[in-house]
Amino acid sequence: MTTYTLPITQKGQLTIPKKERDLTGLKPGYFVNFRLVDKVNFLYQIKPTPSLLSMGKLAKAPRGKNALKGREAMDKNYSPA
Repeated sequence: MTTYTLPITQKGQLTIPKKERDLTGLKPGYFVNFRLVDKVNFLYQIKPTPSLLSMGKLAKAPRGKNALKGREAMDKNYSPA
């Protein structure tokens, strides 16, 4: 197991090293699952899950439907798992 010390930016972000991103296939727009073990330890699962926004090019809104309105309704009515 490899251990890294990563700085947290002013925006609260961490950067996963490029070597590990390449190894795991992580790409911009993917999500990484974190699990808090206790107050000082957490685990993260490298299981790339593309966001709905990154998959937007795979499907088009049905004729007469507005994809942006659908996205806004989804954001309003559903919370991330």
